[in-house]
Formats: sequence, structure tokens, C-alpha cells
Amino acid sequence: MNAYVEGNTVVADVGRHESMWRTSMDDFEPCYLYRWTFNLDTGAVTETQLDDRAHAFPRVDERLVGLKHRYGWVAAARDIEGDFGEPGVVTKYDVENGTTETHDFGAHGFPGEFVFVPASDAAAEDEGWAIGLVYDRTTGTSDLVILDGRTPSAPPVATVHLPRRVPFGFHGSWVDDRIL
Repeated sequence: MNAYVEGNTVVADVGRHESMWRTSMDDFEPCYLYRWTFNLDTGAVTETQLDDRAHAFPRVDERLVGLKHRYGWVAAARDIEGDFGEPGVVTKYDVENGTTETHDFGAHGFPGEFVFVPASDAAAEDEGWAIGLVYDRTTGTSDLVILDGRTPSAPPVATVHLPRRVPFGFHGSWVDDRIL
């Protein structure tokens, strides 16, 4: 998700798999959000699990990459009766308060990597939009979905129906047109 230096400590919020690719490229354990801290003076390392929901594609506001962050975004598994179901939600983490807010795309919606787009250069860390592609397995179509960054559980700000299916799992990026 992100890493930063705080005093003599490196803090890294990461998606960690127990194992990956032991027998094939499709062989990997679920990914969970952890915080690793590395004390640069003593060499001590700590690991703390931040959540027990499986997820993929952890991201932060690009303005904060390498800097202290509060919020992060992931595509996550839907928890069905205590068991992890298929991906179907996007979750916003508040790592400062230890809380989450989730947008559920329903049983047939599969979100890919959501990226955060700030409302302006001076916008707060969650003032803007989380945008990403969502595949609908019943129709075989893809949508570009825009969620409000402050209240992602609310209905989407906009949904753009795409004329072609985008492969599920496609990564995302945002580039401000002012720098193109």
C-alpha cells in the first residue's frame, strides 16, 4: 500500500501472502493487510495484522507515496457467512483510526484496482474520488465506476458503461492531464 519513514522507524503497510506460486502462477494464499515496522537503530522488526479480510491491489493517494498516509484502498473479498467469498467490494482503510468503509458491487460485480483521484492539489487525503473498473460476470461487460472518496459506501458518483469488456484484474493508474 505504502511505506514511509517516521523518526528512526520505517513503517510499511503491505499486502502479505503466506505463500505464492509454489506449484503454479495461480497458486497463492489470500493476501491480508499488515503493518511492518523496522527500527533503524536497533534492527528490530515488528509485524501487525491490520485486517482479516482478503484483498488485492492496495493503493494510496499518489501524492503520499513514500510519505505518511492515513487512507488506503483495496479490492477485497466479500465475507459470506464467516468465509471469504469472491471479490466484490472496494474497501477504504483508515489506518490511523483502524476503521474501514466498504462499497459492495453485488454478487456479480468484480472490482479491479481502484485508484484515488484528488479533487485538487490542495485537497485532503480522501477529498476526491476512487475510480476503477468493475467487471459484471452476468453481462460480460465492464464499467468505469467513480466513488466518493469520503463516503465510498454511498452509491457511485458516476458509472461509465464501456463498449468492450476489460479483462478482470486489469491494473489502474491516474495521470492528471496537466502533466501530459
